[in-house]
Formats: sequence, C-alpha cells, structure tokens
Amino acid sequence: REQIDWSAVDALLITCYQHYDRLRAELPEVRDRIHLVPQLLTCDRLDRPKQVGAQFNLGLLGVAPFRKRPDLAVDILEALRRHDSRYSLSIKSRQPWEYGWLWDRREEREAYESLYERIRAVPGVHFEPHGADVDAWFRRIGYLVSTSDHEGSHQAVAEGMASGAIPILRNWDGADRLYPERYVFQEVEEAVERVLAAQA
Repeated sequence: REQIDWSAVDALLITCYQHYDRLRAELPEVRDRIHLVPQLLTCDRLDRPKQVGAQFNLGLLGVAPFRKRPDLAVDILEALRRHDSRYSLSIKSRQPWEYGWLWDRREEREAYESLYERIRAVPGVHFEPHGADVDAWFRRIGYLVSTSDHEGSHQAVAEGMASGAIPILRNWDGADRLYPERYVFQEVEEAVERVLAAQA
C-alpha cells in the first residue's frame, strides 16, 4: 500500500465484506473511494438435476494453498463414513505441485505430502482434474465443503448452492455475512451433524 499513489486512484473495488470493512478502517484517507461490489453469478448452467447418489457425495473445489484446509474435509468424510460407508469426497482442483511458487515453500509441501499419505488409507476420496466442466461435476455433489482458514467471497460456495448442493461452511471470517448462518459450522463434529441432519 505504501507504494500506491492514492491520488491517482479513482476507486478501489472490493468483492467481500470483511476486506471492505478492513480497508475502510485502515485507509481513512481514501475510504470514500472504496466500494463494495458483490460478485454476481449466472445460475442457469449450474441448475441441473442431481445424479443418483449425489446425497452421499461431498465436494471440495480447490485445495491450494493449504489454508483451504483439505485435511478438515477429509476429517469430515472419515466421521461420516463411520455412520455410512456410502459417503465420498470428490476433490476437483489443480494439484499443489502444479504451482511452482507454492511447491517451493517447504511448509506447504510437507503439509500436502502428509495429507496425501493419509488419503491413501482413507476410502472414498476421489480426485477430479481442474477444468471448465464444473457444472457437470456439481451434478454429482450433494454437499459443497468450504473448510478454509480464510476466504474472500468463496464463489465456489455460491456455485454449489446454485447447483442445489448444500453448503457446509467453516466459520472463516465473513462466512456468516455472505451465506446463511445455518450452513456455518465451528467444529468438524458440527459439520458432520449438519450433513446427517439433512439426510433425515
């Protein structure tokens, strides 16, 4: 921010509440030029019939960087499979090693290596390649899992809801301002309870 010539900035557009509030507080000299512009979503291509069995499929869209917390999604899956072995987790994402800047960070690499070693012993985890076929992928997804430490607006949640998937949202800052609070969880056990309650 110190390198920005704010006199040359007409407007700063922000797409999520938490960053909007923070920047208006931290930059009082330009607060009148900071505007909240919600992201819009075209729902038509996502509003498609679910495939048979989707009610047992969790979906995680994107696992990089590790603050997306894919390990928590695996925790939720393991707990659900103790109730019903039909539950699965579909991870649609580029792989972390596809991002050179990310894979060069030792802590990130070690976190993924540990997770992927763990996943080898967890039934029901499936990987799907990154691609433009998200609308087709969502037809198989009954629950969109958002387990991140931090997010902006996390557009994947809105896309999942447009597809008819039920969101299971960790309480990252701003989640309950963007999405209905009934979908926000604090602990893994609470997320599991939300999924099981939706099946009842």
